[in-house]
Amino acid sequence: PVTPQTVVTCLGALPRGGPEGTPECPVVGTEAGDVLVLDPEAFTVICKVGPPGAP
Repeated sequence: PVTPQTVVTCLGALPRGGPEGTPECPVVGTEAGDVLVLDPEAFTVICKVGPPGAP
């Protein structure tokens, strides 16, 4: 199957809290306007937020 590709346009990190040394969650912004929060250990998507659809 063909899967669409997107371009990463920005990167950041979201602190998880907890003791010092706790890994932060990577945050990825895409050219399509999606924001993805990733699990810092498995690099799976924890949360995905996209632009609102047309009314």
